[in-house]
Amino acid sequence: MVIGFAASVLTDYTGLTDMIGGAAVLLFAAVLGLAVRYRYAAREQLIERAKLTERELLARELHDTVAHHVSAIAIQAQAGLFLLQSGSSGRATDALEIIDIHISLSTVKFHVAGLMTKLGARNRVELAMWAYETKRVT
Repeated sequence: MVIGFAASVLTDYTGLTDMIGGAAVLLFAAVLGLAVRYRYAAREQLIERAKLTERELLARELHDTVAHHVSAIAIQAQAGLFLLQSGSSGRATDALEIIDIHISLSTVKFHVAGLMTKLGARNRVELAMWAYETKRVT
């Protein structure tokens, strides 16, 4: 662009005003291109930041859900142990059977699949990498 401008000035010089006008047109095109590039990069950063924020919110939600279920399991286990020690083995069995319902394999798979979908992970490796990169696990 600059070489073409220089060649036209050297070979077909028509005056200072034409040269300044040509330079202004070229400069305007260059500045416009830079502005468009900058806006595109800023928009991409904004989108990426929004994705990371959404992922963080989802991870917190999953953490809260898992923590709630683990707390419920711990309480049921303590109740079962107490009932067993107090001689009520039938009620202890009932309390401990509830734990089995809470941690069934299909429930765990369901929650992991939902998390993978929300985070856009294609497989468990990507999910694990995301958890490590965001310092959810060490």
